[in-house]
Amino acid sequence: MISQEFLQSIAASRGIRPAELEVLSLSLSGISTTEIASQLDISEDLVRKRLSRIYIKFEIEGRGPVKFAKLQQLLHNLYQTHLASEREPKIGVIETGLTDNNSDLQITTHPLNPLHNPLPTSSTTHNSQILNRIDWSEVIDVSIFYGRAEELAQLEQWIVRDSSRLIAVVGLGGIGKTALLTKLTQQIQSYFDCVIGRSLHNAPPLESILADLLKSLSHPHEPELSEKVDERIVQLISYLRDRRCLLVLDDVQALLRSNDVYGRYLQGYEGYGALFRRIAEEQHQSCLVLISQEKLREISLLENPSRSIHSLKLEGLKPEDAQQILLGKNLTGKQSWQELIQHYRGNPLHLNLIAATIENIFNRDVGEFVKLKTTVSNTGILDEPFQRLSALEKQVMQWLAKEDKALSFQQLRAKIEEIATSDLIEVLDSLGGRYLIEKVKSKDTNEFLFTLQPVIKKYVTKYHFSSAPKL
Repeated sequence: MISQEFLQSIAASRGIRPAELEVLSLSLSGISTTEIASQLDISEDLVRKRLSRIYIKFEIEGRGPVKFAKLQQLLHNLYQTHLASEREPKIGVIETGLTDNNSDLQITTHPLNPLHNPLPTSSTTHNSQILNRIDWSEVIDVSIFYGRAEELAQLEQWIVRDSSRLIAVVGLGGIGKTALLTKLTQQIQSYFDCVIGRSLHNAPPLESILADLLKSLSHPHEPELSEKVDERIVQLISYLRDRRCLLVLDDVQALLRSNDVYGRYLQGYEGYGALFRRIAEEQHQSCLVLISQEKLREISLLENPSRSIHSLKLEGLKPEDAQQILLGKNLTGKQSWQELIQHYRGNPLHLNLIAATIENIFNRDVGEFVKLKTTVSNTGILDEPFQRLSALEKQVMQWLAKEDKALSFQQLRAKIEEIATSDLIEVLDSLGGRYLIEKVKSKDTNEFLFTLQPVIKKYVTKYHFSSAPKL
């Protein structure tokens, strides 16, 4: 973390006024614009104006969500240079100036006083081995990546510009959550001192994942690990305050119970919820991103547009982006592409699988497949989420699978009389939290109607219909 004394000195050298320094200090500590306005008893517009004046005085160019992140990175780089100069006197220092397109480096030398040097705009001046450290356990290949421009922009806004502390990216399996975060990380990693990615697929105990993260954050040194989980959380948050880190935890649904409603932790794993809440609520300058096939109750409780906690439900690709998948497979019958994409709801994994089937069975002709009016469902994608369902959830899924049209709550209630009304409400809420049912609004009554998308309906009908209740 940048010391207040150093910040005051560099601010004075740049003509930063006390009121502007207040905003700068609070922003660097990870507080949102809304919270700063409330704490200083000023308007959010005034907070933004003061930040704009700071950008000008620090010669920060550009626009959009990256300006504050660039300022933060530059100040951190300068502080590291200052610390290095105090530890190891030198004749001069090499600094880098970045052009507008962040590509060409200009190398110059200056006297050692960092308060009079131009701000370095690249992490190449970092002297600590932790800075710009990338530690991602399972990196997937995103060299072929279609669409998602809006989702990438939204996440970049939250993470880089708004300094959000906790974000959840949620959605059905195969929808592209991990690919999206991998692509995003490639785009924004330069704004962070370290980027760490881990999969929780094997449900590691909390003390294990904390030890792993602390070892990565303290690299190349060995951390002094406390035996107590609470103290390890304190250690982790201390690192998140001192450095700007991006942590990504994938497969968070592995921590949640099966045969129960959504979002409840496995026995002995409740501490993860406490960790997520503390990262969301305590002040620091880092961000934790959770990737999950199920909605997390912490996010539902804490999420608020004015706070630094957000969730992004990932939907299917836009038709024009999904078409790129079919184009890449050299499929024909373009007049049927739109129908195929809609049938599989733009799910990238489902589209890739059915494209392979069409190539092998129908000589790449989408039209020949579409006119059969059938659905091919890959069991491997849906086995895991379906096995996690409670008995009542499976029963409701089976009822929905045998209906040709969407049903309202009252219609479902009349058909499934053996399920209590309160239980049916809980089940529908839980299935929605797992993203296994579709909810549409009736044009006639304005009420919500519930149904299953074709792939899920086919899966339930084919593999789980033998035990379905009879009318």
